[in-house]
Amino acid sequence: MAVAAGPAVAPLTLSAQPAGKVWRIGFLGNSPPTTQVESLWDAFRQALQERGYVEGRNLVIERRFIEGDPQKTPGFAAELVSREAEPVLVPIGAGNFRLLRQAL
Repeated sequence: MAVAAGPAVAPLTLSAQPAGKVWRIGFLGNSPPTTQVESLWDAFRQALQERGYVEGRNLVIERRFIEGDPQKTPGFAAELVSREAEPVLVPIGAGNFRLLRQAL
């Protein structure tokens, strides 16, 4: 499992995956995305789909937002790790990165 420090999470060069495998990507952010940021998520999902990763079929993207309450971060980080997010967990913000890393 990799931990990325920002929204550019990893090169999308993953090869075809075994049938039945469901991949999970965990995202830990500070606040729910704006319309502009949501369009970046749409592009991210589209790029994954072009490579055979489709939400609801073989991909789950789990997003958690602390919404201004940093006390939520350790719980959300532990939750994402326990859900076996792979191949990446995406924390946004230095504090989220540190706490997610500790949860590993």
